[in-house]
Amino acid sequence: MKTALIIFSFFFSLSLNAADIRTDFHDKMFNEDKLTVLTKSKTYSVSNLTLAYKGIGKTMLADFMFLPTSKLSYFNAGKADLEKAIKIEPKNPEFRYLRLLIQLNAPFFLNYNDNIASDITFFTNNLNSYQISTSWKIKFIDNLLAADELTPQQEVKIKVLKKKLT
Repeated sequence: MKTALIIFSFFFSLSLNAADIRTDFHDKMFNEDKLTVLTKSKTYSVSNLTLAYKGIGKTMLADFMFLPTSKLSYFNAGKADLEKAIKIEPKNPEFRYLRLLIQLNAPFFLNYNDNIASDITFFTNNLNSYQISTSWKIKFIDNLLAADELTPQQEVKIKVLKKKLT
């Protein structure tokens, strides 16, 4: 009986909470090997949050691919996963944040920028009430403010939100 409990505990510890992918992504988002592990891992619990983060991980892996066809394949696969997560949970500001990260940093010719204005509005209107720690909210805001493609008005809107949180 004790052996069975130890084995169960071992396998249970291998399955990570869906929120762990949030931390792992933000710690590893600029490292190809770590992003690859994150996107292919089976240890995160199956959830919409996991789908969204694996999606953005795939889009970011496109930067590391050599062939244009591989770049486009990774980008489109990740975009599809993230869009699926947003379709399931359209009122989730974290998913809008993830889509903004992609849209604000993707090359213009990929034509994935139609939702920037609406996502910023949704994000700034709904992040405050989102059930996540303030430190994560501020991290999301800081990551968005680091994007070069924000208009001055969008930047002000995000900075006002940050000021409300601090």
